Amino acid sequence: MAEPNSIKHYPVDNGDMTLIQIGTKGSGKTILVDMRIRDVNEDQYDVASDIYNHLPINSDGAPYVDLFVLTHPDNDHCLGFEKYMHTGSPSDWSKPEDGKPKKIVMNEIWFSEICTKRASKKVKLSSDAKEFRAEAKRRRQLFEDKDFSRETNGNRLRIVGIDTDDSDKKESWNLEGMVIDRGEEVNVGAGKALILAPLDSDIFDEDHEEDKNNSSIVIRWTVNGSEILLGGDATAHIWKHIWEERKGDTSQLTYDILLAPHHCSWHTLSYDSASKVKNPKVLPEAINALSQTNSGAYIVSSSKEIDEEQSDPPSHLAKKEYVKMLDNKASRFICLADSATKTMPPKPRDFKLSYTGVSLVALASVASSSSAVIPRQDKPIRHG
Repeated sequence: MAEPNSIKHYPVDNGDMTLIQIGTKGSGKTILVDMRIRDVNEDQYDVASDIYNHLPINSDGAPYVDLFVLTHPDNDHCLGFEKYMHTGSPSDWSKPEDGKPKKIVMNEIWFSEICTKRASKKVKLSSDAKEFRAEAKRRRQLFEDKDFSRETNGNRLRIVGIDTDDSDKKESWNLEGMVIDRGEEVNVGAGKALILAPLDSDIFDEDHEEDKNNSSIVIRWTVNGSEILLGGDATAHIWKHIWEERKGDTSQLTYDILLAPHHCSWHTLSYDSASKVKNPKVLPEAINALSQTNSGAYIVSSSKEIDEEQSDPPSHLAKKEYVKMLDNKASRFICLADSATKTMPPKPRDFKLSYTGVSLVALASVASSSSAVIPRQDKPIRHG
């Protein structure tokens, strides 16, 4: 059972899958940000079985999330969507045949149409991404048809950010009542979601081109007083501009938990290629944007094990920078792959969220309360 006011990061190698529980399951809000559900083998945690144990059930007997957020449509962020998520009218949901998973109903979907507009011609959308896109289009059509069912569970859709540059003449998803603008803070049950990205096309040039990673949705969540920063695969260029927009008021960038963007990639912190430049330098603005830690903060790397031999992502150089952000408290940098043993795959990491800080739940038991909460203290603003 999902603990009230908690967050769970699933170990999915280089990929993201985060479950947020605001309030109590069934009466609060259950939120899934990205997903990567692979076929299970002995080296992998059974993510599918675990998440079913944490989801509420609706009156039809269907497991559901109140909100599914896709930060961007790369396969390491939406793998398993076609197999596990219900698409089409919620009234069409039915119990599965033997041996097949119960499809999960998504009461509401958030995604960025900018990601689709900026999809590379060389990198095609996966079948899961296409299935997601088709479901978003179905829900969009309800808006265009002024169908009142658009506001019912299983049909709701919100577009996060719009691109003011429509010179490419691609379809516009800017429909009244659907868009959440950058800088807007939205109530999600008793929690809040502050939209920090995607950013407009005018920040890109020949050296920093538009792509899906740089169109990732970036949200600073507030749950029971705790602040969580999730940034998809946003690169250093995006964090540079996020800092420039908000350096006058860094309160919008503070966090108790940061999910290291792009699976602890060096490209989140630097313009330099670590494999091509002898002494790669960090980008100060990106460091500033990502180092606004609250007292007792954690940084989580949803990635493979991190070492000098591992290709980027994850990057051991990036890990060193994140540990610096944590006042060199290496125990507060959590790589999800590190919980694996010789006989057991890595396990999810759970945090309890409260106004006094966050606490990491002991691996021995998801119900454990043995981890101490470190109360927040006022900290000076970090500037690299």
